[in-house]
Amino acid sequence: MCGIAFINAKKINEAERTRRMNDALALLKNRGPDDSGTYQHDRVAIGHARLAIIDVENSQQPMLTDDKRFIISFNGEIFNYKDLRVELKDEWDFKTGGDTEVILAGLILRGASFIAKMEGMWAFILWDTLTKSAIISRDRSGKKPLFFYNKKDELFCASEIPALQTLLKTPSENNRDGIADYFRYGFCLPGNTIYQDIKELPPATYATWGENQPLSIVRYWDCSQKEYGGSYAQAKLELRELLINAVKRRLVSDVEVGYFLSGGIDSTIVVALASQLMPKQSMKCFTLGFNNPSFDETPYAELIANKYDVQHFVTRLDNMQPERIARIYRERFGQPFADPSILPTQIICEQAAKYVKVALSGDGADELFGGYERYRGRKIIESYNSVPKFFQWGIESVINYFPKSTVHHSRSRLKKAQMFTAAYRRFLQSPDYIAPSYFSDKDFSECFPDLINAGHSLAANTSSKSSDSIKNMMNCDFRIYLPQSIHAKVDRASMSQSLEVRSPFMDTQVIEFAQSLPTDWLVDFRGGKKILKETFADLIPAQILHRKKQGFGIPIADWMKGRLGQELECLLERLNTHDVISKKGCLNLLRAHREGRADYAFCLWLIYGYLIWQFNQ
Repeated sequence: MCGIAFINAKKINEAERTRRMNDALALLKNRGPDDSGTYQHDRVAIGHARLAIIDVENSQQPMLTDDKRFIISFNGEIFNYKDLRVELKDEWDFKTGGDTEVILAGLILRGASFIAKMEGMWAFILWDTLTKSAIISRDRSGKKPLFFYNKKDELFCASEIPALQTLLKTPSENNRDGIADYFRYGFCLPGNTIYQDIKELPPATYATWGENQPLSIVRYWDCSQKEYGGSYAQAKLELRELLINAVKRRLVSDVEVGYFLSGGIDSTIVVALASQLMPKQSMKCFTLGFNNPSFDETPYAELIANKYDVQHFVTRLDNMQPERIARIYRERFGQPFADPSILPTQIICEQAAKYVKVALSGDGADELFGGYERYRGRKIIESYNSVPKFFQWGIESVINYFPKSTVHHSRSRLKKAQMFTAAYRRFLQSPDYIAPSYFSDKDFSECFPDLINAGHSLAANTSSKSSDSIKNMMNCDFRIYLPQSIHAKVDRASMSQSLEVRSPFMDTQVIEFAQSLPTDWLVDFRGGKKILKETFADLIPAQILHRKKQGFGIPIADWMKGRLGQELECLLERLNTHDVISKKGCLNLLRAHREGRADYAFCLWLIYGYLIWQFNQ
């Protein structure tokens, strides 16, 4: 993994370009502490901060062709680069053994069509000094970020917003639509940021731009696939083979590889398959634990570690660290970010980075194989909707009679029931909803009255609508929630610790295969990941195979009643009258949460995230 940066602006002199690029690379140093380099010519500067994983002694960047016509700065890993190298070797005199030169050669010899052949995770910038044009691109699922600013005949790019703002050296105006998206969904929608003029290149796209050519974005891949034509038994055999190959590809490295082990289905499958390909005793697995038993998964992780005889490292997180979260937002995101598990993710990355430079994870399996409870919930909701209304009223009256539970939903039937009734009310308001939103319409209008009519279209970021509502939800999660929340969280948390994280479930063949499967093979009334569990049942202990799903969460509901709530209250008191947030509305939510009248933990977290970004710009 690395950090990349690019400037093309004629009004900036050479000395100033050098200064800005050096400042940006300093901010990207955690992404690439092993080496850095810059290239400057005419009005262009290209920078690179390197984390050396493949071809450690060579493959320095920015990489230039012998004639210095083409220059590339590349962040990521191409797992099939050796196969692609064979395809190109008769037309290119390779001088390095890494994947960067393969991309450089492929783009020059094959053009942008070469991108679709690449398997891996990436963001890159290729500059052609002769035509004065650039190609920029991101991987299919959006694991690697790339932000840009484009006005008239200028283009600036960087791996992270703070670095891009350093290249620009001008204040960025806030984007009200982006802020509204953040409060509705917990993140900005693909292509957008919380700033008016800073954009994010969407996943599975490349863009072309030239000094005399406007920026044009092209989608090179789509996740929607034709329905699988084989039998269920055939699908299980094929899935097993695909994931074995995906893990094998992600073990290619010139440095040691470790593993995140949560104690859930996904990470267990990755560790189990890797143990068949690697010496078990050399495998290092990393787990984060909590003292709160409803959030702690260490007993399950230890079960797997013992079964596969791997080295197991456990780190515990037992209190909130507001200062650390503020630092992550300021130094890595440059905009508010809602997922509270960014904190435990960074801590486990910090632990892993003490021993390895690469770690494998189970990210993406929930979106592909129907792992989230809301998929099963949707199936139940559609049946529940046919129940007579007076029965519904009676059921919901009983459920809502009890105080709001703050334990993790996987450990509480009451919590699940309360979440179900909230989801059902949302379904009644908007039967076509496909993405979770965290504020009710009433609470949103009371907390953010100036944002009621702001925001981008969710539908614009999803594919054509299917009659299968669960497939629509999964498609939305893959296209939006996965890159904007999960991948963003893991990228910033891992890169802050100079650690590369790879996910076998993000293999293109695995993605396309999962997308082709009928919904009933993925989700039923008992839960999700049906075919995944049955395919790998021989590798997963029964205690894990049949346990309820538990996400990688932290007990923010309890923390909001204690120190974190006090921190939020202090931030709200600092608000001025011109902010988009209503102080009164937000304090009412905090009061209701503290008194146990409602569980507003995640809503309050969204407000907290916005405020610590606002006061730390």
